[in-house]
Amino acid sequence: MQRKRDNGWADRWIYGIPIRRAWRAEEKMMIGRIAFNSYDPKAGQALAVHGAELDDDEIVEALKFKVREVNVYGEPPLEDADAPIIPFAEAFRPSRAFAGRAGTRTSVYQDGETYLYLATYEGGSHAFVGRKKALGDKSVALKIGVSNYPDRRCVELNPGIPPAAPGKWIVKMTSQAYPDISGAEEVEQQFKHRSYGKLESLGGEFFWGRIDEAELLFCSLPGMARFRAK
Repeated sequence: MQRKRDNGWADRWIYGIPIRRAWRAEEKMMIGRIAFNSYDPKAGQALAVHGAELDDDEIVEALKFKVREVNVYGEPPLEDADAPIIPFAEAFRPSRAFAGRAGTRTSVYQDGETYLYLATYEGGSHAFVGRKKALGDKSVALKIGVSNYPDRRCVELNPGIPPAAPGKWIVKMTSQAYPDISGAEEVEQQFKHRSYGKLESLGGEFFWGRIDEAELLFCSLPGMARFRAK
């Protein structure tokens, strides 16, 4: 991302799909065996954007493909370094429960540099809050919050969402560092106060509205001269 900014490419390649999990094919197979209806050998190679959609029978065949899960850069490493080879249909099988451990737990919280962040629920906000989507409605679920590590906080928001679900919380904007948590919380409260008439409150730190309205409001807060967009 920094290389893109340095080269003036911030507006390029902005529609990439974030990779959270990945599987490596462990068997060789001709595409015609999977896409036996949609594949056209005369088409040769084509970019994915020009690709044909698999029909239901082809999807069933594709899910039989033997795969092994592998690590993804930037994501937590796999607990099992030698993941088993399984049919792709079993990739989202239920995970094992965490082993319970008894004993004393101690936590130490230190004050210090804290950031304000703006997150959106991407991949089906209307279904997420139980609303029907009207034609042209670009409203999304939003969250404002403070954290000393916004990227980690974003990761913490998503474990309760099934891996196969299309929706995830994404941090869209992060402020400059405030000297302490109280300073960041004060600005967070100003966001909530100024949101009246611009965004609909969903309770607590959550709102409903257009992302461009939320971003303009975020940028207008005190101390945002050096905020960093995600």
